[in-house]
Amino acid sequence: MISKILRSSIITSLFLFFAALIPRVVDLGRFLTPDEFLWVDRSRNFLAGLINPAYQCDSVVEAWHYVAEGLACTLRTGHPGVTTMWTGSFGFWLSWLPERRTVSLYDYVVNASTNPLDPNLIIPERMGTVFIVSLWVVAIFWLGRRLFGGSIAFVGALLIALSPFHIALSRVIHHDALSTTFMTLSIMTALVFWGQKAGRHWLVASGMFGGLAFMSKSPALVLLRFIAGEGDWLLFSDDKQTGV
Repeated sequence: MISKILRSSIITSLFLFFAALIPRVVDLGRFLTPDEFLWVDRSRNFLAGLINPAYQCDSVVEAWHYVAEGLACTLRTGHPGVTTMWTGSFGFWLSWLPERRTVSLYDYVVNASTNPLDPNLIIPERMGTVFIVSLWVVAIFWLGRRLFGGSIAFVGALLIALSPFHIALSRVIHHDALSTTFMTLSIMTALVFWGQKAGRHWLVASGMFGGLAFMSKSPALVLLRFIAGEGDWLLFSDDKQTGV
């Protein structure tokens, strides 16, 4: 039965997607962690700065006298947390949709309450991360199947999807889950390139995911050394096997 399911890539992908999605969306708006309102506020300034060049906000840059305008408002913190603010901006767009006939997106965003946080924003602000992580679990399966085989990839992806720790981490608007997502994809696509002598587009994909990981959280810079070391080790192992 399981082997038949695994042979159907579409069924397996849908199963893993919903296995990750359902436990992350159940009662998604029942709690609030201490610093989520900060990310919602950063997303508000980020999106408003993108929409309106004349929008002014508080700045984290001393040289700007702590005042920024337009695109400069997209610089909110040193994390840098860019992908988190993308998901937060997506959340504002979702929450604005029911009111789009009566108010512009810009007016809706700048008038949103972030401190205290409007309870109606909690679920949509988290949905971006939940959706990305659910897709990521499917991507883990596809990459893992290429690297380790279907059964191992399925079990690994399912364990991640149902991990209580990871479920909790990916049910909030924060940068840790997104950083984990993109770092993992960067490492696995690099493994495909180095370990299977695949096309260069895999290395390009690894670099893109690594860039997204760094845009999520700066410690992802460790990927530079890690992936370079990964490549050196795999190439050295290959040379030893061929007797070079």
